[in-house]
Amino acid sequence: MHTLWQDVRFGLRMLMKHRIATIVCVLALALGIGANAAIFSLAEAFLIHPVPFENSDRFVALVDARVSSQDGGAGFGPQDHSDCACDVSRLEKGSSFVR
Repeated sequence: MHTLWQDVRFGLRMLMKHRIATIVCVLALALGIGANAAIFSLAEAFLIHPVPFENSDRFVALVDARVSSQDGGAGFGPQDHSDCACDVSRLEKGSSFVR
């Protein structure tokens, strides 16, 4: 126990001796902990919890499977949305958004 107390006192003396290095280390540690907490909060909010809508298990994503662009997928425009809304009678409601 005596050697542990000596080690703690020596560590504190070294931290006080090298104040700039201590401040940099503490700030880096605080930044890392804060970034980690923020990322896990976002992951928990978006990936673990379900979407806050009624009947979220009934959502459907419509994607245009024709390959006409370099990134591997074609755009799905407003005209395509209205075409799908007219053709599909099993859908209750239709909505779209643009990224």
